[in-house]
Amino acid sequence: MDADLEAIGRHCQMEYCHDKTFLPYVCDSCKLTFCGSHRSETNHKCKREGEAARRRTGVDTKTSPTSKKPSIFDSNSWPQCAELKCTKLLDQRETKVNCEGCKRVYCLKHRFGETHDCENQRKRLIQASTIESQKEKGLNALENFRLWANKKAKPANAASPTLKSKTATKPEPDPYSTPAINSLKMVAKGDLTPLEKRVYIHVKTGAGITKPSSGKFFYSEDLKVGLVLDAVAARLGVQNMNNRVSDEEKKLHLYSLRHKGYLNYSEKVGDTEVVSGRDVDPVVMKNGDTIILKLGLGYVI
Repeated sequence: MDADLEAIGRHCQMEYCHDKTFLPYVCDSCKLTFCGSHRSETNHKCKREGEAARRRTGVDTKTSPTSKKPSIFDSNSWPQCAELKCTKLLDQRETKVNCEGCKRVYCLKHRFGETHDCENQRKRLIQASTIESQKEKGLNALENFRLWANKKAKPANAASPTLKSKTATKPEPDPYSTPAINSLKMVAKGDLTPLEKRVYIHVKTGAGITKPSSGKFFYSEDLKVGLVLDAVAARLGVQNMNNRVSDEEKKLHLYSLRHKGYLNYSEKVGDTEVVSGRDVDPVVMKNGDTIILKLGLGYVI
């Protein structure tokens, strides 16, 4: 009877184990016998790990390339979930949902209004549009006042046409002219970006920032506006709380004088598609641009 029982079981071939088991497992890769505790290739440190899987699939798992999930640092085109605490990119593997309430794009986890605080997002959207409307009215009023002042000044100038005005100022140089851009390139600071991908810009601090500061920098045309904002704030010594607060009035924003509007964090510096209803040169940033770093969405300067 003892001999029959001994013939039924097998000893585990794992070093330092050798336990007798009546349910032995044979590894498909190395063809050795193991107990239940060491049956997996990882547990018995299989010398031919993965060989059985490669035979079944016909693919060498050690040399075949695997698709890397994109991140916010190496993604070129995939948008990010608009929920502040979510870092998921909405690539081909993720389904994106457009919220009809706040007009933003979310992942499946945050697609419902209660999961992404839709009510407050809608209020911020309305507030931003109201501020933009008030700003437009203010600019129109200033333009009308300028035209009125010019009309008032014309008769005085016509009485003495031969006299040159001593208070006349020289016209401001065109920041997009070749000499101006060459001068900008000589003093601009930046990181190790290839020359053919550099975009040279002027940066100034605006409303909401107590310490006025400015600088001339260059950034890669492949860099996203959000990362440019982080770099500009660091160089000008401005505190950046964008990742810690949800209120848009407490966040830093980049305002383009050429576009007369705010730049979207997800856009790239060299993007050329028309976004946000722009009716001028559609490229996000170009050589010679003046960008205002400001706090909140109110007055620019």
